[in-house]
Amino acid sequence: MVDTIAIGRAMQAAREKAGMSKQQLADASGISVKSISLYERGGGLPILYNAIAIAAALGVSLDTLIGWEVHP
Repeated sequence: MVDTIAIGRAMQAAREKAGMSKQQLADASGISVKSISLYERGGGLPILYNAIAIAAALGVSLDTLIGWEVHP
């Protein structure tokens, strides 16, 4: 089962690390602020296209965006 709360926290952490507000991320990714907020609260998961857009706007990998970063 997917832990949407943990993924939401990882997304929020990535956004905060990038120094972006939700509005700035929305503008940069083309995803609504409402959706960004929903994802960060763990209320849903972005479709792959949206996840890619968010990761690109933050300059991180998908693994990092969802908290599944693999460390060698």
